[in-house]
Amino acid sequence: MGRGRLVLALLGALLFWLGLSMTVLFIAAAVWLLAHGTSPSWVVLAVTVACAVLGRLLIRLSGVPLGDALNV
Repeated sequence: MGRGRLVLALLGALLFWLGLSMTVLFIAAAVWLLAHGTSPSWVVLAVTVACAVLGRLLIRLSGVPLGDALNV
């Protein structure tokens, strides 16, 4: 496996974990906001999910198995 593919897998894994953690934080904040009667910005949810999906696509393009990429 070439060095470029490994770097692509690493970037994809970082982007995936970043998107996943931002999504979890947004869901927690959205629940809190909805409980207090205000509405969260749903555009933020779309951006965080898109970040995680883009990371997953980069991992898939690299050819590295998902488990290996996330354990880097």
